[in-house]
Amino acid sequence: MEVLVPFFGFFTSFMMIYYFTREKKNNSLLILYYLCSNVLVFSNFELYFSKSPFWEAIFFVHFIPISYLLGPLLFFYMKYSFSPMKFQKRDFFHLLPALFCFLYASPYYFLPFQEKMVLAHEIVNISFNFHLKISFFALEYILYFRSIHLMIYALCSLIYMKLKLHKNIKRYGPLSKDLKNFEYFIMLLVCLQMLIATYSHGFTSMGLSKYYLLFWGIPSHLIFTNLYFFKMMGMGFFLQNFFLFFFPSILTNRKFDVRIFSDKKIHKDTNSALPDDLNFQNYMQKMKTILDDYLVESPFIDNKFSLKKMSFELHVSEREILIYLKNRGNTNFNDWKNGLRLDYAIQLINSGQSNFLTIQGIAQTVGILSRSKFIDLFKKNMGMTPSEYIKNRIQMK
Repeated sequence: MEVLVPFFGFFTSFMMIYYFTREKKNNSLLILYYLCSNVLVFSNFELYFSKSPFWEAIFFVHFIPISYLLGPLLFFYMKYSFSPMKFQKRDFFHLLPALFCFLYASPYYFLPFQEKMVLAHEIVNISFNFHLKISFFALEYILYFRSIHLMIYALCSLIYMKLKLHKNIKRYGPLSKDLKNFEYFIMLLVCLQMLIATYSHGFTSMGLSKYYLLFWGIPSHLIFTNLYFFKMMGMGFFLQNFFLFFFPSILTNRKFDVRIFSDKKIHKDTNSALPDDLNFQNYMQKMKTILDDYLVESPFIDNKFSLKKMSFELHVSEREILIYLKNRGNTNFNDWKNGLRLDYAIQLINSGQSNFLTIQGIAQTVGILSRSKFIDLFKKNMGMTPSEYIKNRIQMK
């Protein structure tokens, strides 16, 4: 049953590639992380359960560098969720362990395949002697430190996220729904990786005879078995793939609130003036273009039109919209929405639609269900009721 987990993960990853890589650039990092995770699950199954020298030769050492990519990919995804995705030179230092493993394993890559089959089968199924010097030093050290490497990166990713969110709270106030979902998702991801890495470390250490312990009176060699190890990995990575379906905004929201002005100190309240620099002007121009295109279809005439609905359809966070509206016309969402509806109602009246519609009909056409609310809104902004406005237009003709 557990062998189906990587195939489910591959399906999830390819679905993300097809649908979500264009939504957010850092989705590519999350997709790579998922692909690497599922490759490792599949390789462990084939290595320990297939009993086939052919598959053992393929999965014995070839994919070890991938295990040293999981931590950096998770950290990069975290980092570039809070900043524009632009790799820096220092980022490549995170890839050095994986590169080192690749160089270490390179002699094995070029062995004749028949020799690989004999070597892998001998170690995995007979001798369990991983003190194999392929190149620089014994393979057991590479296997021993990979779970420690992942645990360190998982903890660093969690700490990095907490610091960024704390900074966001100080700047903007309480976290938005998108950021809360992001926090929950990452915490689940990190907890799963810590659980898998901890068990993996115990399994590897026991297999390499690093220690022999009793857990509640049970010898460690009965706890850290191939079967339990694979079940732990399978369950953990299945939950990792499954959790993604509970947090769709992780993939679809193009950016989080914290990234709008990540390099500026902004007051918590959207009433506060924002810096009038080039970045802010670019942001305002970009938001104007997005909203202008969106308003062509007059979505505001839907009586269920809301900030949440608009945010979802635009893939732009609610707070970004509010900041734009506040700094564009010193208005809030409801006033802006009502202004659009009022303008649309006036267009209907000016085009002669009032000859065929009642006041109630005009109100409902622009998305306002209450006739009295429409009249109040019209009078507040135009200084007269809709009936008076229609009468004046008739007289002018």
